[in-house]
This record gives sequence, C-alpha cells and structure tokens, in this order.
Amino acid sequence: MQSSKPVNLLIIYDEEEIKKWLKNLPYIEIVTRDRASSYSSAYDSVCPKAMQVADHFHLLMNLSDALDTYFKSVSPKIKALIKEKNDEMSESVSSHETSVKIGESERLIRGFDSR
Repeated sequence: MQSSKPVNLLIIYDEEEIKKWLKNLPYIEIVTRDRASSYSSAYDSVCPKAMQVADHFHLLMNLSDALDTYFKSVSPKIKALIKEKNDEMSESVSSHETSVKIGESERLIRGFDSR
C-alpha cells in the first residue's frame, strides 16, 4: 500500500488455487478484491489477519446494486404517491373551475337582473 502499486493481479477464481498462491506470500496485510466469495474464503483461511478492501470499481458496483434494490423497493410507493397527488390536483383544479364558472354565471345573472 505504501507504493500504491499492485503486488500481483490474480485471474483465477478457484479457492484452492488462491490458497496455494497466498501461502507463498505470508507478509500480506491488505488485499483488495472483487466480490467473488472464493477470494474472501481463501483470505479468511490463509491470512485471516489481512484487511480485505473492495476496489473502487467493486465499491461502486456495491453502491449501484444497493441503490437499484432500494429504488425498486420504493418505486411502487413513489408511483402511488404521484398518482395520489395528481388526483388531488385534478380534483382541486376541477372544483376551482366549477367555482369560477358559478361565479361568472352569478355575475352574468346579476348583470342581467340589473338591466
């Protein structure tokens, strides 16, 4: 981490192969990894004291997945709320138009009566 350069980049996903690779590197203190459970299990088994850190890409993927799940869960509620507010506004506009028409009619009648 001091050099901010990767020590190695693994392209394997087999947990046993990862464990073999890790046994040759007992000095590992921090590992960045993707979300594959094979990496997590191997690190926990071979170097349990190593800090596991998500890389930027996978951190953003985790955030994206969490936001997607959240918005899918609230989407029906939001749609219902929007419909409710639209209905309220439509009713309000309708009652306002009716009162304006009644008011205009009353003015017309009063105007006609005053002649």
